[in-house]
Amino acid sequence: MKTIKGKLTVVYIALIMIILVVGAVSVLNVYTLGKSIDGLITDNYKSIDAVDKMRRAIDAQDRGILKYLQGEKEEAVELFYQNNDQFNTWYYFEKYNITENGEEDMVKKVNTKYVQFNKMLSELQEKDNVSANDFYKKDITPTLNELKTDLDALSELNEKAMFDKKQLTSSSAEHSIYIIFIVSISAAAVGLFLSVIFTNKFIRPIYLLINAVKSVKEGEVNKQAAIVYDDEIGLLAREFNNMTYRLYEFEKSTKGTLLAEKNRSTSIIKSISDPLMVLDSSFKIKFVNDACESFFGIDEESIFNKHFLQVVKRVDLYDYVFKVVSEGNEDEGEIIDIKRNNKTYFFNVTTRPIKDKDLKIDGVIVLFKNVTELKQLEMLKTDFIGTVSHELKTPLTSIMMGVGLLKNNKVGSLNEKQLRIIETFQEDVEKLNELVSNLLKISKLETDRAVFDIEPCNILDVINKSVEGYTELLQEKRLSVYYELSENLPNVMADHEKVTWVLNNIISNAIRYTEKGYITIGAYSDENKVYIYVKDTGRGIPFKYLEKIFDKFVRVEGVQIMPESTGLGLSIAKEIVEAHGGEIWCESNVNEGSKFTFTLPIESRVNQ
Repeated sequence: MKTIKGKLTVVYIALIMIILVVGAVSVLNVYTLGKSIDGLITDNYKSIDAVDKMRRAIDAQDRGILKYLQGEKEEAVELFYQNNDQFNTWYYFEKYNITENGEEDMVKKVNTKYVQFNKMLSELQEKDNVSANDFYKKDITPTLNELKTDLDALSELNEKAMFDKKQLTSSSAEHSIYIIFIVSISAAAVGLFLSVIFTNKFIRPIYLLINAVKSVKEGEVNKQAAIVYDDEIGLLAREFNNMTYRLYEFEKSTKGTLLAEKNRSTSIIKSISDPLMVLDSSFKIKFVNDACESFFGIDEESIFNKHFLQVVKRVDLYDYVFKVVSEGNEDEGEIIDIKRNNKTYFFNVTTRPIKDKDLKIDGVIVLFKNVTELKQLEMLKTDFIGTVSHELKTPLTSIMMGVGLLKNNKVGSLNEKQLRIIETFQEDVEKLNELVSNLLKISKLETDRAVFDIEPCNILDVINKSVEGYTELLQEKRLSVYYELSENLPNVMADHEKVTWVLNNIISNAIRYTEKGYITIGAYSDENKVYIYVKDTGRGIPFKYLEKIFDKFVRVEGVQIMPESTGLGLSIAKEIVEAHGGEIWCESNVNEGSKFTFTLPIESRVNQ
């Protein structure tokens, strides 16, 4: 009894004994109640059911006698004796299922009446029609009614017995409830009394030790804890006193300078102007700097050891951090926006795994690099491009109209040299107009992703609509079109108009840079995506440009570029595809052709 384990064991044994007493009383009462219910349901109900089936049998025999009187003698006799077998079956069942006083005499009386009733059929068969009818009314019918009355009495006897047993069972149930309730309340009171007494006795030394720990935390390094009992808590207090003594000695030694260095490092991290968090391998917060506390409105002590999602309630950010940690690689950052006090801030979130000596991930550092000003400058640039492009649109339209009037001799005749100059003007103006249109499209895509009307879309309709628009151009260049389309392609979630524009751009480039051969358009599904591709047998693209061609205004050196190309089409296509959550890429070899592929999410992926 000197150890906490021994003391707690005694308390546990006492509580277990109380639980066993409550359980034994409950089981006994439930068992008794179950036996009562079993007797209520089984025996009397079977007797009532047997009487009911005997009554139906004699009713059928009565119908057989009536048929006999109506002239259907063979059928009537067969019906009578069939139900005679039924009656006897259930009569003998009831005869061997007698449970109540007086029930045996009633069963014998029923048998006597039934034998008398059966004999009457033979007497009826010996009479003519008139005598038979009189015999049925005067002799058979009264006997049949008496038999039914005896069966009713037998059924009522069993019903009354069932009702009496029900009352007895209800009383027994109430009695059991009272007993279990009283025993449970008594057990709870005793258990509570024991818990309060022994808990206070056992917890008191722990409280004294906690107070000593708080004193050490506040700087009283040489604080000694009181030793109340010579048990585990007493042993812990003794070791705590030894620890505080050694801590006091350590603080006075030169090793204390290491702690000072650690504190200085912590102060430096705390002073970093951008929010920073340190998480353990379970994504629980272990450290935050002052900037993080200030921006998120949190306190380090209150959030210590809380899960990342409890503090930064952004599932997308958690998924990003989880991905970096699970892969164990450093990342280049993820731009996210966070709203605080009606203002939107932009951060480049970088994640660095912390690895132990065995190169296992032991934690992760999450740095929120504030790039709000840079993002605002980028948005300002986009707005500027959009505004300038919009302002250029009107004068360009006027110039195009003027050039068209001059070319069509609407304001006077032109000589051949003047006409060539006007045609050159028209080509340059059209090229500039397409450039401005593409700049406007890029500006709109970068600033407002809400312009997308995404809904279930049949990709085959998109392909057919795109190819139809280039029928004449394909015939003019004598290029063939082949299809490689999988069966039962699922619908994709997409903006029909914008995906059509992407496919149009890729097909037009394929036609533009293919002098001879054919173009292949294909589509297939895999997991949660539909892949759409366009292959050609044209000039091809050098390997070093396969990634760059999706950037704005990129020109492939050493390859002749068509004059109508603005260098923006593939950049816009990439913006549109990525806005749908898809990818776009190119595979190509010089003089062997190119293959452009992009993906779109299938309908089920979005609905899940």
